[in-house]
Amino acid sequence: MAGGGVSDLERSLQKRMNEIESIRALASEMIAQQDMPALLNSIVEKAVALLRGNGGGMYLCEAEERQVRCVVCYQTDYDYTDTVLNFGEGAAGVVAETGEALLIEDYREWPARARVFEARHPFSRVISVPMRWKDEIIGVIHVLRGEADPVLDRKSTRLNSSHTDISRMPSSA
Repeated sequence: MAGGGVSDLERSLQKRMNEIESIRALASEMIAQQDMPALLNSIVEKAVALLRGNGGGMYLCEAEERQVRCVVCYQTDYDYTDTVLNFGEGAAGVVAETGEALLIEDYREWPARARVFEARHPFSRVISVPMRWKDEIIGVIHVLRGEADPVLDRKSTRLNSSHTDISRMPSSA
């Protein structure tokens, strides 16, 4: 490498190592954490930081009722905690129903948006990924970005989705 500069490959590898370390630290915190609300909030905070979002949230599945309930709102303009969406309704409901991550450029214009958010139009860019326990979808994590922020990409979706299978997190020894 001429001039002692850092190559794109080295920068990419360092970024990936930092991402993996963030996931490992979160797994360790999950094992040690006894306060469930604090743990869930911490998971969302770390997802937002990892993907350089402005805010985020978490919905937990109530599978028997085929609905999701917001349990964490982090750095949002309004507290949507306890908002309930049916499977297939809004980003959280669609992700809970399909098990597939979503990358939404403008939630306000997205045809499947949840009508409960119409009055405030709070979100623009949204990435929503399923949280899995073994083969079951147990919840959805959102990372939010504003209109002026860079667009999230498919790599962000893959990164977040690949690390939301909670059953594969390291267990305490």
